[in-house]
Amino acid sequence: MLRTFQMWEAVVIFGTAACLFVFLELRPDSEILLATIVVALLVAPAVQIAYQWERAVLLRFGKFRGLRKSGLFVLVPVIDKVAQFVDQRVRVTDFRAETTLTADTVPVNVDAIAFWMVWDAQKAVLEVERFDEAVVLSAQTALRNAIGRDDLAVLLSER
Repeated sequence: MLRTFQMWEAVVIFGTAACLFVFLELRPDSEILLATIVVALLVAPAVQIAYQWERAVLLRFGKFRGLRKSGLFVLVPVIDKVAQFVDQRVRVTDFRAETTLTADTVPVNVDAIAFWMVWDAQKAVLEVERFDEAVVLSAQTALRNAIGRDDLAVLLSER
């Protein structure tokens, strides 16, 4: 998923390229300008910025190349790609365990909040398809299991 400023960069780059293409159609003697535009279009997306709370997972030809920490870094155009920028701040996710049965088969509805963060950006991106959804589903499953182990009286007394 592209971050917002990267999408705007793409819009600006393609818009500029379209305007310059029209200009070049009107003035076909500008080969140097055309070469400059092509180089700029290749180099501009190569400069990336990772914020203080992010790690960028870098792939080269689809294979893991490394993590880039916060700051400015440069990609080799066409060869390197940022698979994902991973936010490493603490995240808060609220969820419901839906209707779950206790050990004495009493249906209960429980709401919960999970505080979580990514410790290993490489594993989160490369080994799990959508790690943020996986965390929520795993927390819901753990909550259902915890509710199903005890009787309603125990759940209410340890609230």
